[in-house]
Amino acid sequence: MVENQITPFLQRLPKQLNKRQRIILEAIDISAESIELSMHRIQQLSLDVVGRDGDPNFSATERSMLFLDAWGIVDRAHNIRTLLKCGQPSIAVGEGITFDTEASKGSLMRNAMDHLADNMGNIVEKDRSPPIYGIITFVWAAQPNCRAMVSVSGSGFHHAFGWAVTEEIAKPMMSAECEDFILCAFNLTLDLSSLTNLTKARRAALNAAVEEQCRKVSLERATPDGLSVEELMEPIVGGTTLIVRWTREKA
Repeated sequence: MVENQITPFLQRLPKQLNKRQRIILEAIDISAESIELSMHRIQQLSLDVVGRDGDPNFSATERSMLFLDAWGIVDRAHNIRTLLKCGQPSIAVGEGITFDTEASKGSLMRNAMDHLADNMGNIVEKDRSPPIYGIITFVWAAQPNCRAMVSVSGSGFHHAFGWAVTEEIAKPMMSAECEDFILCAFNLTLDLSSLTNLTKARRAALNAAVEEQCRKVSLERATPDGLSVEELMEPIVGGTTLIVRWTREKA
């Protein structure tokens, strides 16, 4: 994962924003960055496993790692979706509607998981039900013009439920990569790859819009005898890491 050379504006919010706005925007940014990191780890782990000689299967630990990040994306997307509705500066960005549509599927999936214990009786009685933690499918291009669909179950098959046969994939892939990750759980389907891309676009648009709005307000508030634009745009001082060192006293 390539880190940004320039710190995003959402990570250096100015003092002029009130505390509520700063907390909401910071939480959105952290959640969005977490989604990007989780997708990067999903892609890298999947490529490492399927490209492994001799045993291209996910071990129990690797499977747990895969679903940990997949459900992390579900949870963070739900957080972003709810935070965008609770009072951040009014900003219109085109990606919003599309992001909310995709993220809403994650909210339904997250809600189903939250009520798993309450609905266990209904789940047990079903004739067909996918594994509780779902199934992740993705496309693997082992070689140019050679593609495969890989499916990984998050838990056991306790119902009359088998692997679905997927139609041939028409999308061309030019390199040996794993992509198009989809999570199916509780009879719901969420395109993790698409959601990640929409989140990145939403984050970038929000970053640019907040910076533009803050700079506009700073220009309006700045006066020759008062605070300058640069002072009004200064972020709150303080790091996110604390290191406490101590030494053992000699006896």
